[in-house]
Amino acid sequence: MPTIHIPHGCKRLVARSPFVKTIEALMIATLTLAVLICLAALVPVVWTFANNGASSVRTDELRPCAAIADDAARLPCFDEIARRPLPHPARGANPPAEVFGR
Repeated sequence: MPTIHIPHGCKRLVARSPFVKTIEALMIATLTLAVLICLAALVPVVWTFANNGASSVRTDELRPCAAIADDAARLPCFDEIARRPLPHPARGANPPAEVFGR
């Protein structure tokens, strides 16, 4: 019987069983799901840091009222600020007050 010489650089292809293919698919799906869950966990953190600048607008308005020592005088100051409409964001996310009868 003649011998077949396989060159040194060639690799032999091995057929994988359906079980191994299924396990590989499950591993890929699990890793993909883990990445998506990690990204979903980061969304609240990013949202908090992105909106941190917007929340400081009201904080600046509340500081003068918080500095008032007399309780009776401080309450009307906070009430006056509470009656003011919120500032509109850049893209107009706040609806007009007339639409909902405010």
